[in-house]
Amino acid sequence: MNKYIWSLLALACSYLGAVAQQRTKGDNYEALVMRYYDYYEAQKPDSAELVLREALTRYPDKESNFVLHGNLAELLVARQDTLAAISELTEALRLQPEVTQLRSRRAELYEGVARYQDALLDLDQLIQQKPEWEIPLYNRARVRSELGLHNGAIHDLEQILKLNPEAYLPRIALAKEYQLSSDPLSAEKLLTHLIDKFPKIPNAYRALGWLLLEQDRKAEALDRVRHVIQELKVPTKEDYLLRGAIWSKYGEEKEAEADFERAKALGATDDEIKKVRQ
Repeated sequence: MNKYIWSLLALACSYLGAVAQQRTKGDNYEALVMRYYDYYEAQKPDSAELVLREALTRYPDKESNFVLHGNLAELLVARQDTLAAISELTEALRLQPEVTQLRSRRAELYEGVARYQDALLDLDQLIQQKPEWEIPLYNRARVRSELGLHNGAIHDLEQILKLNPEAYLPRIALAKEYQLSSDPLSAEKLLTHLIDKFPKIPNAYRALGWLLLEQDRKAEALDRVRHVIQELKVPTKEDYLLRGAIWSKYGEEKEAEADFERAKALGATDDEIKKVRQ
């Protein structure tokens, strides 16, 4: 079941209370809500959507309608109607502006359609509501980076590290922001530190490999990705894309093609290969 459907179902329990404990006959609001969940669990999204819309149309003033709008948004996302899903989340937030799950989801959808300023507004609000919640800080850093606001992204990631000094992935992102803000030395120091501290986790090796490739340090870049593939023995498409990019940059097309084929076998798309091909 979609994680957002589950989280909104949990929210609904306090509103629908006893209704969630028993089946109600007829076509009143509670019965329509339970019918929706039955259709959803039976993987009948079209019927589930119709029932949700009926409940919202016939009972527009129900206090728990924010939950239904949120679940309707997820059905729309599933059929790739993102803008309509955003509209449903906007209505849900009009009814219950303090529900962080709804705002977080809308920020995610805004980012997905490149409406970065709108995403920032939602993320700012989330951080104001819950200043110690790491997820919106991490997401805001990513959005700020997309907008070229690298100093702001660095600030958000450093704030996460103040809240959680052992956070790993935010450090990877922080190294990338150092690199994008023309501070590759700090990026390399941070990634090297992560490799020394967490030698069995491959992410820092990959990130450092890309950094070294950008600096034309071929042998060192190859050494990092070979370590992941041969020593850690946990290669993913990302590792073969990186090694293929290294071969390609230096004109070793036979080796590059072999690694790109390995990446495709692990799920890489033609667009991903085209993006890294030198």
